[in-house]
Amino acid sequence: MAEIGFEPLKTLDLVGRADLDERDFDAAGNFKFPHAVALTRAWRFEPAPLLTRTLSRQLAMVATSGVQEIEEPSDVAAIFALQTVEIDLPTLPALEAMRRMNDALRNTTGPRPSGAGYEVNPPVGGEAWTYGLRFGKRDVWKIGWATDVDGRCTDINQHIPIELGLEQWGVVLRQRMNSRDAAYDMEQRVLELLANKRKGYERVHCSRSEIDSAWQQAFVDVIRGK
Repeated sequence: MAEIGFEPLKTLDLVGRADLDERDFDAAGNFKFPHAVALTRAWRFEPAPLLTRTLSRQLAMVATSGVQEIEEPSDVAAIFALQTVEIDLPTLPALEAMRRMNDALRNTTGPRPSGAGYEVNPPVGGEAWTYGLRFGKRDVWKIGWATDVDGRCTDINQHIPIELGLEQWGVVLRQRMNSRDAAYDMEQRVLELLANKRKGYERVHCSRSEIDSAWQQAFVDVIRGK
């Protein structure tokens, strides 16, 4: 089992040319595999489980040489319930930086509207805001709702070890809504429109133009009651 970094590594920064096979180069002498997938953490199952005793059904043939996503909640729970031993990975600055980044971007679950919500001072007339936070200058966005957007952003950033040089979340988009329910509905509509860009709960990876388009459409849809 492995945790994947979301930035590619340059293979030749990690492996010396002398350690490579001549078949790794084309006729012109160019290396065929310039980029590598980064494993930031890895675990070994002990004892090794049998797939047929762990998952509810057999995986498709594509899983033999490729990737098959496991979506059944009971299967996901069964995998995480297995006993594991963490494997020591090489000490590389690039891996350590991505490991810290993954920790900072760990999935969180957005709150549903309640009598309190996230607030410093109670809003007038039940108003609330839908917000869009951006992680540094990256195309990584966090969508949510709050009654105090700046306070919410500050709270989220408290979990990021900025002393390690990591970027922070910043408020880029905010839309005032006339109720907490409306703010939550807009949050959910934005996430629905960007469903194919979602990386977990409230987080999406997309361009600024894509987030702007979804934001505007979501506001119109909520106002029209769609």
